[in-house]
Amino acid sequence: MKYLGIDLGTKKVGLALSVSGENMAFPLPAIANDQFLFKNIKSIGEGADIGGIVVGLPTSATETDNPFLKNVESFGRGLKEQVPWPVFFEKENFSSRHAALTAHQKEALDSASAVIILERFLARKERFRMFLSTSVIPLETRENEARCIGLFLSVFPLCLSIYRL
Repeated sequence: MKYLGIDLGTKKVGLALSVSGENMAFPLPAIANDQFLFKNIKSIGEGADIGGIVVGLPTSATETDNPFLKNVESFGRGLKEQVPWPVFFEKENFSSRHAALTAHQKEALDSASAVIILERFLARKERFRMFLSTSVIPLETRENEARCIGLFLSVFPLCLSIYRL
């Protein structure tokens, strides 16, 4: 299944597309954050035959909310109403800084961040698949994410104890 990664910015929106069945993503050209944003995302998703969308969720290093967080959560809720695919959130801690080290041009920075966010999501999805043998649950709210992480942390020690026997 392919996913579309999104790094929401105030002026531009970075995009990335995953490779079906792989934990890799490639940048797409960034698009304008304007009144046609949802329509453009839907069109790109249909053209790429995606199965889900991953939106970068900005949090600070101390896990406290930052001013842009509410905008991104609102964007994710609005996007979910406009597109036929599930919308997931993935923390984007330091993705822009990491992208600045790898992006060769300033114009590619937004989409390079989207690649990092999407690859983190794919890696986390793979870890959940390995330990829980289920698909990723859409993280519609941060409360659901906390429940998923709690479940993972409660199962992980059991897996380790069985492995040690």
